[in-house]
Amino acid sequence: MAWFGFVTPVRRREASRQGRQPTPAPTLVTAGLALVVIGLLAVGAATTPEPDTDFTAGDAAITTASPSEGLQASPPTSAPTRAPDTSNSVSSTSPSATSPPLQFSEAMVRAHGVTKTDKGGQSNIRFVGGTDSVDVLADLTEQCIDHYLEQTKAAYCYAYGSDIDYELKTFDWAPEFDESVFGGSRPCWVYHGGQPISGAQDRSMKMTSGIEYLLANCPGTIAYPDEDGSLAAERTRKAQAQAAAQASRPRNPCALVDTSALERYGFKSVLGDVTGGDPTSYLPDGATASYGCQNSELELIFTVNAYPAADLASSSVTQQTPQPDDFLLKDGGFVIDIPEGWAVINESFGSSEARWSTGSYE
Repeated sequence: MAWFGFVTPVRRREASRQGRQPTPAPTLVTAGLALVVIGLLAVGAATTPEPDTDFTAGDAAITTASPSEGLQASPPTSAPTRAPDTSNSVSSTSPSATSPPLQFSEAMVRAHGVTKTDKGGQSNIRFVGGTDSVDVLADLTEQCIDHYLEQTKAAYCYAYGSDIDYELKTFDWAPEFDESVFGGSRPCWVYHGGQPISGAQDRSMKMTSGIEYLLANCPGTIAYPDEDGSLAAERTRKAQAQAAAQASRPRNPCALVDTSALERYGFKSVLGDVTGGDPTSYLPDGATASYGCQNSELELIFTVNAYPAADLASSSVTQQTPQPDDFLLKDGGFVIDIPEGWAVINESFGSSEARWSTGSYE
């Protein structure tokens, strides 16, 4: 028999890009099990397919509503002037001593936007350096920043090694994203650096680590350092996990979400499977697989955790009963019982969390 659990936020509405305050709205994830609380309706369910003797899912996961920026990387806030983060610095695949250094040019730019025009302007640049060397990409990023500081008071640049890395987008990508300062929807950048309107003293640089690059399923071949072999080991583990997942029955957690219900209550209905092809990359204690789905504004986060037995799924929910000092219980939050689980409702924060184990998952 298969058991599953999932999380949905009960209320959340993100402020619009024009700065309106969030407007609370009930969230639905539908089809079978209904719960009504203080005027808020949360419907969570799964269809009732035949039990799967090979697969057992469990534990309900967490849902907490966040602004859309939760999907995206904000600009770094501190670092020495023109000094990249050296915690992950590399010395591989740099040009030979006889090769001329690669120079930044606007021909490398794939997206260019300007924000904060009322404060002198901020250039938001994405460029492709055409190299696998992180050292060279770091230097090109610095050159990019300097180049656009001649045009605007602030400048931020994302450096991609290749066009195939640049072209990889997450499900929530929209054209206007490319002209923003955020990096999440084109995740395969290697360096992000910039100088804010406050000046050179706050200039900063950040490098995506080799593990982050790998976990984002980037198709390029950036030459990250791997002195201890951990990156190679993770690459092997991930490849094996993905092969095993492809050989097993496909699972789509987003198929359990009723998008018409999301639309009805004003939530974004664009969903994406965020499992990443590897359902074993993050596992709660005792779980054998974990599948994730979320909507494009992160108003809904939905997780299915698989367990080898129904009692393990049930106990995982019981063991995570909210404690008095939990964040969602502050400022008026309260706990309610639901079939096979519990939920925390916090109207003040406009967020809720629910966990339960019930039903079968094909």
